[in-house]
Amino acid sequence: MPRSTDALALDGDAYWSLLSASGLAVVIHGADGAVVQANRAFAELLGYSLDEALQLSADRVIHPDDRPVRDAQAGDMFAGLSTGGVVHRRLMRRDGSTIRARVRKSVVRRAGVPLVLTIIEEWGPIGELEHDVRHDQLTGLLNRRGMRELARLTYPFRPTFLAMADVDQLKSFNDAYGHAIGDAVLAAIGAALARVAAPGALVARWSGDEFVVCAPPSDECPDPTALTRIVEECVGRPLMVSDLPVSIVPRISVGATVFDPTVEELDEALKRADRVMYTRKRRGTTTPDGRNGSDLPA
Repeated sequence: MPRSTDALALDGDAYWSLLSASGLAVVIHGADGAVVQANRAFAELLGYSLDEALQLSADRVIHPDDRPVRDAQAGDMFAGLSTGGVVHRRLMRRDGSTIRARVRKSVVRRAGVPLVLTIIEEWGPIGELEHDVRHDQLTGLLNRRGMRELARLTYPFRPTFLAMADVDQLKSFNDAYGHAIGDAVLAAIGAALARVAAPGALVARWSGDEFVVCAPPSDECPDPTALTRIVEECVGRPLMVSDLPVSIVPRISVGATVFDPTVEELDEALKRADRVMYTRKRRGTTTPDGRNGSDLPA
């Protein structure tokens, strides 16, 4: 796959001349996330004066929950592993409110130095529809479509780790406590997985009781075994579920593998992770605290 496009060859100043006068919010930032240039529409979108907007950085603009993925994407762009694309972001305004936006990123150069040019469109009704078709309504996590699209965009040229997690004995739990409580359990597990600490991790509800986590290599997550441990620890803690008087510790089975998008499709790696998961399930692999079952409310 080519690593460069005609867009990369255009000078950043040429981009700026074309876009700065438009009604779209436009900002250019460097590798450290600091704003290099911005137009008035960008400043007004976030509630700043233009002078104030020129002092901003990514940490002050990007919602904290979106920063790990943003940092991973930016790192790949400045390393020459990605030329950009369209992503969805939550942005923080000066007054503390949050807006959703569609963000188009491109790598440009100024005096030979790579910069990222970003065009921001406020979400609006169409953006809400786009969000809904890529996210699971129960948990708020990515769905299959969202994971496939975002994994391809976020990690286009480097191997990552992929984990498949299955909630064990969910049917028995539904039979005992009802499907509404079962849904609440899935939502609680989804919320726990959304806090996976691996930088740049993507989390999806893949099917009824299956979840997928994709994360790039990092100090916290150096291999698939580490990702398995991280996922198990997130879900292996007591979870509070609405309408239940005590906390529960769900039992999950996890399998992880290496996913290399340069040589295979996501589904191929998922099949491997799924096989690992079921092998561990058949062997009765315990949770990190030694339990081999669920602590369910009596």
